[in-house]
Amino acid sequence: MIWLLGAIRAGVSAAIMALTGVSFVPREAASRLIPLQKFLTREIERRRAGQ
Repeated sequence: MIWLLGAIRAGVSAAIMALTGVSFVPREAASRLIPLQKFLTREIERRRAGQ
């Protein structure tokens, strides 16, 4: 399960980088994904601590 969350977090990180790099997409689009990335990071750390 942790590997799945890690893969999702990597995808979200890649989407943030891609949206930030594209000039015609407002930065607000990328900034909306940052809370999701933070949530996934906390969830992964919480589950790793529980192992």
